[in-house]
Amino acid sequence: EDVETTLTITATDAENNALTYWINDSKFIQNTEENKFNFTITTPQTLNITVNVSDGTDITSTTHEITITPVNDAPTITTIPDQTATEDTPLLIELESYINDEDNTTQQLTITTNSSYEQNIQGTNITLLYPNGAAGETINITVTDGLLEASTTMNVIVTPINDAPVINNILGLTTLDQGTTYK
Repeated sequence: EDVETTLTITATDAENNALTYWINDSKFIQNTEENKFNFTITTPQTLNITVNVSDGTDITSTTHEITITPVNDAPTITTIPDQTATEDTPLLIELESYINDEDNTTQQLTITTNSSYEQNIQGTNITLLYPNGAAGETINITVTDGLLEASTTMNVIVTPINDAPVINNILGLTTLDQGTTYK
């Protein structure tokens, strides 16, 4: 699958006449050497082809079965645009439209990141949570089918929010028992 292959036909003629070759399937393209045919098959399948040879008078034909076996194609992940997050608010990033694999559904793939702010990955969705003071990051996102992988980076810009002030303690405040006078 996915590899250009050359099929070579060999035949002889008792009278040593010039031979003409052809195959009954348009996937097989005759190259500059008359007895060689190039083909590339992109999907696994079994082909039944008829190979023909003529000496100008007689034609000999034989049928052959060719089995195209599948190969594992690596998943792909396209560029993900920069994302903007608000601190203390979960950011959900849906990756399904950026991921593809010829052999597997997106649900069969595994996604990982190097983000320290990753909350979880469920299917093709990543949830990130940036706390106070986080400025953002560049994340490496990897998708794998278990054998092959692909990666891309994604920038996350974090928008800070104004947090209300917090009173930690009041200096000089004393606890008084009931009936006690403060001086």
